[in-house]
Amino acid sequence: MRYARKQKFAVLAGLIEGDGNLYVSRGYNMSYVRLYTPDVTQILWTIDTAMELFDKYPIIGIDKPRGNKRLYTFRLEYHDPDIYVLFDEYHLECLSKEEIFALIAGLTYADGHLKIRKRGNSVGLNYLK
Repeated sequence: MRYARKQKFAVLAGLIEGDGNLYVSRGYNMSYVRLYTPDVTQILWTIDTAMELFDKYPIIGIDKPRGNKRLYTFRLEYHDPDIYVLFDEYHLECLSKEEIFALIAGLTYADGHLKIRKRGNSVGLNYLK
């Protein structure tokens, strides 16, 4: 993969780590990568990025959580063992600093938030949660 593609893959891995899951059936005859999000922007970015990286469209579904009748969650799935292996074998110790930052960006977008502080004209990061 080219350099920018590795960073996009890292962001995608962070999103999956935050809002999705990897699944393998007991007989290993089926595996999939799944991502959940209510954010349409994230869906569109994920589809474009996945097409660039894997040259495949995901299966797109809509889930309705039981407790909230007004919330809809989009579900993206890749039923491909090769894509599953790429995400399953993605380890932090093998990543460059830029890829780690991209992975953290994906995790933060999916699951966390940034607390920004401003003093005068300077802006700083208070914490990443």
